[in-house]
Amino acid sequence: MAKTLPGTVPAFYPDPLLWVDANEALDRDATLALLPELEAAGVAVLEQPVPKEDLDGLVDIAQATDILLLADEPIQGPSDVDALDGAPGNLGVNLKVQKLGGLHPTRDTLARAEAQGRPVAIGCNIETGLGIGAGAAFTGAARHMDLDGNLFLTHDPFPLPRPRPGHVGTLEGPGLGVHPDPRYTPGSARTPRPR
Repeated sequence: MAKTLPGTVPAFYPDPLLWVDANEALDRDATLALLPELEAAGVAVLEQPVPKEDLDGLVDIAQATDILLLADEPIQGPSDVDALDGAPGNLGVNLKVQKLGGLHPTRDTLARAEAQGRPVAIGCNIETGLGIGAGAAFTGAARHMDLDGNLFLTHDPFPLPRPRPGHVGTLEGPGLGVHPDPRYTPGSARTPRPR
């Protein structure tokens, strides 16, 4: 492991980005009141601070800050991006392959966001490397990636190559290029043997 001075980031990490996901916990007014503190802290991305039904509040917040605001929960398919068409402000979308229903709906949703000139992030839930591999298929098309959900699993039956912290290795092979861990027996809950 590379040695670094306190407060510095090793060269093999990606550029750090402060991303706050409020998961619909705030309302419009509370978020607007919080913006000066978030800006002072250097927050670059604020994801879904308000309930998914409050698109007007999301647009108001996006117009009040230079922080990239991401709509997440309201984006369940391509037509949901249409609700943002013409909305001003620094407002992008966070796309999750599983939430959107697979690779084709994600591709179509991404295309609609791009047609509007919206920044796109590819996100994930707590899921195996198989799901992360699906999200990684869109890495060349998105401004931001948040594909770490499999790192929260004790044992991932579809481990991904991680050549260095903060990175997913190039996936190669048929389909998504994700390969099952041979230590797992399908349908079994047993823990794989240590390597």
